[in-house]
Amino acid sequence: MEEITLDPLDWTETRLLGHQVMDDMINYLRDLRLRPTWRPVPLAVQESLAQQDIPLRGQNPWQVYDEVRSLILPYPLGNIHPCFWGWVIGTGSPIGVLAELITATMNNQSWGGNQASIYLERQVLRWLKVIMGFPNDDTCSGALVSGTSVATMVALAV
Repeated sequence: MEEITLDPLDWTETRLLGHQVMDDMINYLRDLRLRPTWRPVPLAVQESLAQQDIPLRGQNPWQVYDEVRSLILPYPLGNIHPCFWGWVIGTGSPIGVLAELITATMNNQSWGGNQASIYLERQVLRWLKVIMGFPNDDTCSGALVSGTSVATMVALAV
């Protein structure tokens, strides 16, 4: 029986794509100021994205990335642009992008188990307690969550 795997068919090709994506994203962030803060998504792009059939077979990663570059990247919300003043939405940073790459690669789960990410989260929470003047003991605790919406739900539930 053939082994079922999600591994790439060609690791060298995956490495090349990874380097291309990384270079493109660094350039994307570097050149933000050269682009408009926001652009509406053209109707043709909206329809193209909404009308695609479900792929029943694996797709060539380079072709998928080409679609992302042409159909997705040109039309961000705008919150990463330095002149975006529409809403108060946090923005990423180049170093944050690299940190997310590491996090996604490790696919850490901070709920338990003996893994280093648990101890890192606890250390960050201790630092935050010190910064905010909270007691640096077990009477004060917290959790790192994905964003403001989840933080608000957790706060309301507690």
